[in-house]
Amino acid sequence: MRKPIRLTIEGSGEFPWDMLRYDNCWPSAAADVPAMVLPRWKAGRNLKRRVTVASVGPFTSERWASFGWRPVGFTPKPGQWPGSLASR
Repeated sequence: MRKPIRLTIEGSGEFPWDMLRYDNCWPSAAADVPAMVLPRWKAGRNLKRRVTVASVGPFTSERWASFGWRPVGFTPKPGQWPGSLASR
């Protein structure tokens, strides 16, 4: 089994929950969950937050960005993981 890769994303507003299904990923740690489930009244204030998600497959960075959540980092770095991290 491959070791999971991690994508750190930054955004504000409603978290794009469907992206977890689309990219077959999950919160990297329990500490990431509170930033994902921020109440709507707080999420609408353009409060930027960071979340790290993990997956064993490639991430669709452009699709995350289309929801207003831009990728800010990968672990391991793209050159250290076989295959494309940018898109499927």
